[in-house]
Amino acid sequence: MLGVSRAAIAKWETDKGLPDISNLIQISEVFSISLDELILGNDKVKRKVVLDSEAKKWHYLVTLFLLSIIVYIGYFAFIHPIFMAGFLISTLFMLYFEVRLFLKFKIS
Repeated sequence: MLGVSRAAIAKWETDKGLPDISNLIQISEVFSISLDELILGNDKVKRKVVLDSEAKKWHYLVTLFLLSIIVYIGYFAFIHPIFMAGFLISTLFMLYFEVRLFLKFKIS
């Protein structure tokens, strides 16, 4: 009903993993239980929701920082006859992995 694997449910049941917020919403709807009861009744789930929220903010901040570095490199290359290819490549590399990580964990 939730579209998750049996292995994921087994991890939830054995306290080796926790559902993400979208799964918690689906669980609350399927079992007609409020999110308050699901989240506030379990300290581990409550911590995970808070940490996921903080991770989202950090992903936005890191992405913004990397984009600002790319703008700085462009500005510097335009104003001065110096092009920092190594710095640009490393920044694009970090930006690629940051965006990939952000999308992998579907932080919304």
